[in-house]
Amino acid sequence: MTLRNTPRTPFRTILRKPLPRLLLIGDRFTEQGVAAKIFEAVKCGVHWVQLRDHKADDDVFLSAAQELVGKLRSVSPGILISINSRVGVAESLACALHVGKRGPAVEDARSLIQAGLPIGVSIHDLEDAAPGVADYFIWSPVYETTSKPGAVGTGLDLLHKACTKAASMPVIAMGGISIDRIGPCLSEGAYGVAVLSGILGAENIHDAVNLYLDALEVDVV
Repeated sequence: MTLRNTPRTPFRTILRKPLPRLLLIGDRFTEQGVAAKIFEAVKCGVHWVQLRDHKADDDVFLSAAQELVGKLRSVSPGILISINSRVGVAESLACALHVGKRGPAVEDARSLIQAGLPIGVSIHDLEDAAPGVADYFIWSPVYETTSKPGAVGTGLDLLHKACTKAASMPVIAMGGISIDRIGPCLSEGAYGVAVLSGILGAENIHDAVNLYLDALEVDVV
């Protein structure tokens, strides 16, 4: 396989444009039904998608990513697409990259990712929230979430502390982020939110996307 409302200071890299404030987590995107929902969400106004599937093997992941990335760019040429962990896929498809504790290291991946595209890191502890070489953090889970059964939500107080410690680093709040929880997260310093089931599990994806964008004070479709 080939492998708070606006940011307060410039990002670590020269990004080609500011990060969108709504991130759709495309978990299990290799499944056709999920991919179809992601495609619909992008048509409805989502401008940032993270593609992840921890269980898919490399060949399945690459093949599904090639197909979906092409489709998403056909309907939204300026869309930001982040690949979860698989730096080779991100490199080959000229996508951004998102990593967790399992790697790869941001420093190692930086030279492989197209200039101007962000590299983000998932964090769950305050000790990891110090600004560094990444371009943004995802702090999770803020609230209990069905995507990670048994994980206890950190709550708004720790989100606030993480945002404060991150200083200039944009922090994306994730985990149980329903529409009514967006305002409180932003009030604690979050730059934006990451959503999975709130959109992909919605009965009406168009309405769900518009509600999230409206709550984030982003122009809706």
